[in-house]
Parts: sequence; structure tokens; C-alpha cells
Amino acid sequence: MTLCDIYAAGGSCLTWTSNLAGGSYLTKVTDRERGQATVEFALLLPFIFLMLLVLVQVGLLAHTRLLVTRAVREAVREAAVGSPDDSVKTAAVLASDLDASRLKTKVIRSGDRVSVKLSYTDTTSVPFIGRFVGDVVLSARATMRLESGP
Repeated sequence: MTLCDIYAAGGSCLTWTSNLAGGSYLTKVTDRERGQATVEFALLLPFIFLMLLVLVQVGLLAHTRLLVTRAVREAVREAAVGSPDDSVKTAAVLASDLDASRLKTKVIRSGDRVSVKLSYTDTTSVPFIGRFVGDVVLSARATMRLESGP
């Protein structure tokens, strides 16, 4: 049984409060003050929930960014051994598990180097956040030397 249970019948509660000097003392908290804290919490709860959704969406976008980076590395490796452009895109998709319909690849061969640029359009899948942000285009580029045969 707490002090609030003992004094609840009288419409107030005793609670411990600490001051800046490090001391603590008992203060009287009325029902009105407890109700005010509940209303303030209820007003802030949607904003806290929205910030949580934003945090989840940022995490999903960071994960997709890592997948795009991995895909471009595998694609440029495939291109460095002399594979055609279709094989380069297939290697990117297989390495990263990205949706092939939203993935664009561009292979640039010049001299003894090959570069691959990937662009991936990611949808914002978290509710309420997609309305404000929309689709996000993530891109990455990698360059390697062409490997010569034996």
C-alpha cells in the first residue's frame, strides 16, 4: 500500500519530491494536478508515436541503402570479369534481394576500368510517414579494373 492509496479518499496524495540541493521532501499532489499530467501526456502521445514511426522508416531506409551498396559492389565485380549488362543487373538483384523492377543499372566501360551506377526507388512503407516523404531514390556507384583472362 502506497501513500497515494492511504490519502486517495481525501482527494490528494503524498509523493516524494527532490530539490536541486539533493534533499527530498513530501509534497501533496491533488487530483487536479494528476489529471493535468494525464491530459498533457495524452496531448503529447501522438507526437511521440509519430517520432517512433519516423525512426522506424529511417531504419528501413538505412537498411535499403546498405542493400544498394552491396548490390553495386557485386554488380561491378560481375562487370569486371567481362559479363554482359544483363548479367550485371542479375548479379545485383541476387546479391541484395532488391526488387528488380525498381532497380536501374548503368554500366560504363572505359579503358581498363568499369563503373556501375545503381539507382533504386524505395517506397516508404511505414503508415502516415509515406504521405509526407514519398518514394526515395537511393543510388550508389562503384569502379573496378577489368580483369584479364589467363
